[in-house]
Amino acid sequence: MQLISDDGSLEPGLKLLLTIYLGYVVAIFYHRVILRHRPHYQYNYFIVTSMLLYCWNFGTDIMHPIVTILLQWKLLKMCSGTKKSVILSFALQFGYYLGGIYMQEACCHGQYKLNWLTPQCVLALRLIGLSFDLYDGTKKPHLLTPDQKLSALTNTPPSLTETLAYSFFPGGYLIGPQFPLLRLRKLIRQPKDDIYVNERYMEAGKQCLIGSAILIATQVLTVRYNPLYYSSYQFMEFYFPEKVFFVMIAGHLTIIKYLAIWTINDGACIISGLGFYKCEGKVAWDAVRNANLLKFAKITRFQHLIVSYNINTNAWLLKYVHKRLKFLNVRILSHFCSMMFLAIWHGFHTGYFTAFGFQLVVMNAEKEFVMAASKSPFIKDLVGKFPRLPDLVGFVYLHLLLGYCVIDFSLLHWNIYRHVYNSVYWYGHIFFVSMFLLSKAYCFFTVPVPCRVEKRYGQEDAKIK
Repeated sequence: MQLISDDGSLEPGLKLLLTIYLGYVVAIFYHRVILRHRPHYQYNYFIVTSMLLYCWNFGTDIMHPIVTILLQWKLLKMCSGTKKSVILSFALQFGYYLGGIYMQEACCHGQYKLNWLTPQCVLALRLIGLSFDLYDGTKKPHLLTPDQKLSALTNTPPSLTETLAYSFFPGGYLIGPQFPLLRLRKLIRQPKDDIYVNERYMEAGKQCLIGSAILIATQVLTVRYNPLYYSSYQFMEFYFPEKVFFVMIAGHLTIIKYLAIWTINDGACIISGLGFYKCEGKVAWDAVRNANLLKFAKITRFQHLIVSYNINTNAWLLKYVHKRLKFLNVRILSHFCSMMFLAIWHGFHTGYFTAFGFQLVVMNAEKEFVMAASKSPFIKDLVGKFPRLPDLVGFVYLHLLLGYCVIDFSLLHWNIYRHVYNSVYWYGHIFFVSMFLLSKAYCFFTVPVPCRVEKRYGQEDAKIK
């Protein structure tokens, strides 16, 4: 990885990483000094420090988040707590952000470039979520879901200072995580006498060391297992098993790199206190944790990625998009719309749409297989004899196919990654489509015909009633 540009300046990726580490300095000073002052001073500290670091990374492009924050604040002042404010927030934040994506792709000829759009995608979700929280605050409590009750804002819209502080919170404005305004307010009003100071710094230090060690390891291995190598002549000359192994390793490195960076960033959130909470009298520091490396190492299904990778963004999507689409009355349609929302949130490259579209196929194929396996007497007997077998098979299955699922996400352009798919004979697509169809067929033919008829008539009777 090149660290210094030809003109002697730091590469954007290195600047971003150094900014994440500088977040520890900002958090320590806040915890040791600023925390003891009134909320107004704390908010201004967040704004000033984050803006300075933002300018160091992206220069005058700081005008983009400032413009969107000011417009959002003005919008909420005029029509806060209404459906209109939610719709206009979506239009404003996504319109501005996607406009920036379009301009970038036009200027950079479709190549991904680290710039102001990286933190802007985080800010867009945060401000849209804020409009939802104010809207939820106008509803009667019994109409809110448990997760909505934890974030609903029942009072007036936040002040401009609070909105800026919420948007530019150190440790959260650059690469996430997502969190509601109520969590920031709770942080501001936390006790000034910290009785968990040792635990706080030990937990943050652990996250920093683990994340840094894994990030270094991934950078070393990426020199050999780089997704850009997919389109090389050498890769095309590999035997099929060699290609599968290379795809598996390269895909894992792509995912683990993100996990490592989020883990490092989590340490700064722990020191500031944003990650602190108590559950049944026990202290925990993972309230805003965006990556769980331990869970990722143990997962045996693609469904488990939701609670180990980009955790807060997945939770945001579930709360503000997926559950709000219940009116469609078709779960698969809600899931499809959620995946397409994620795709366009990343950008206009075809790789994003095919990656999240394929994720929908993977999740549903996996769900059907689990259902079919639960009805198989043979599998039940086998699991009874070997209880650890499902975990072992699931671990091999997931980690063997995980890399394949991010080929298009890594290469982005159809005319590039389709050649990679051709060279590996589309083995992942064939596997999951076959899994889905065979599982569906098994469930259909193993359910007795009278039961199916009875179920169908039962459904018709319910409709008549």
